[in-house]
Amino acid sequence: MSTSFLYHVFGVRGYKYVRVEYKGGTATFTIRQEPHALRCPVCNSRHVIRRGYVWRCFRTTPIGRKAMWILLAVQRVYCRSCEALQQVQIGFADPRRTYTRAFAPNAILKPWPWICLPPTAARFRSIF
Repeated sequence: MSTSFLYHVFGVRGYKYVRVEYKGGTATFTIRQEPHALRCPVCNSRHVIRRGYVWRCFRTTPIGRKAMWILLAVQRVYCRSCEALQQVQIGFADPRRTYTRAFAPNAILKPWPWICLPPTAARFRSIF
């Protein structure tokens, strides 16, 4: 696996591949952001000081029947320019989401397991 694979398959850009872990029918890709790529989320300044991190796990598009996850240590930064203390922005996921933008169509189509989608799909097929 490589950083190129993460970019072309999952749309993850600007992060480095660290390792992959296979467990229980899922694959978890651990990635990291380069320290020189850290920017303030408020003013976009590069004059930041790292102040800890939080591990976050994001669901991404499956490959075959295997569920794929991305594990990232989201850095918290203090900006010297605007004096803000916040987490950096994540380039491949929207704020407060636990899935990537590449996985979003899957998350929207299947939000509730008790909804029966095949009759709905059959109805749309009859239109076309």
